Amino acid sequence: METGPIRGRVVALNIRDTQLKTPDGKDVYVPNANIIKNPLINYTIDGFLRFDFVVNLPAGINHEAVMKDIEVAVESVEGVLKRRRKTEVYISAIAPGRVDVNISFWIDTFRTKATSEKVRSDVILKVQALIENLQK
Repeated sequence: METGPIRGRVVALNIRDTQLKTPDGKDVYVPNANIIKNPLINYTIDGFLRFDFVVNLPAGINHEAVMKDIEVAVESVEGVLKRRRKTEVYISAIAPGRVDVNISFWIDTFRTKATSEKVRSDVILKVQALIENLQK
């Protein structure tokens, strides 16, 4: 859950406040009045989270083939959804000497053993390794 600048996992709901455990281990007591007055982001209500990031591919390569390879690499990471929500890899910009490619993928927070941050990190590392192999 996230409200204002505070993000964490809900530990307890009380009459006056909601207790959150932040990713760095702090216990935060948010007055319920703040939650009512501010936007509330619930990251786990349906269990699906999407992550996006951009990579730069060098000009002069077969971008379609590399984009398909990126999609396969992303979906090979444990925790990435392959059926219910599809991974998307598409060109988002062209600049001199490079093509920017946007990568979007989904994870199911209810069924994934690893944290969403770990899955995201694994995906980024896998794509980075693929791109580094292109440049060799």
